[in-house]
Amino acid sequence: MSVLRHTTDTIGSILGAVATTANATSRTVTTAATGLDMLDAFIQKAKRKQTIDIAAEMDNYAINVALEAGAEQQRKEEAILREMHSDPIRKAHFDRIHSRLTAAIEAATAA
Repeated sequence: MSVLRHTTDTIGSILGAVATTANATSRTVTTAATGLDMLDAFIQKAKRKQTIDIAAEMDNYAINVALEAGAEQQRKEEAILREMHSDPIRKAHFDRIHSRLTAAIEAATAA
């Protein structure tokens, strides 16, 4: 009876070890899945934030481009007009050339 009892105890111990290992494996898999879910949530949040940041940045970029281009054009026009309008003969000559070129550009872009 002693051998049978030891065999039963051994089998019980082995089955207990298998159950313990299975439980540990299950917890490990659950923990890994939870960790992946947490990582995915973090990445999705970062992605949404980045989308908002990029939209705001591009809106500001477009505004700044328009402001800078407008300011540069205003400086150029003022410098040209100041120089061309500095005497009546130069102004008349400039105005004729400007009118001719404006008409040519309008005709070319209308076609």
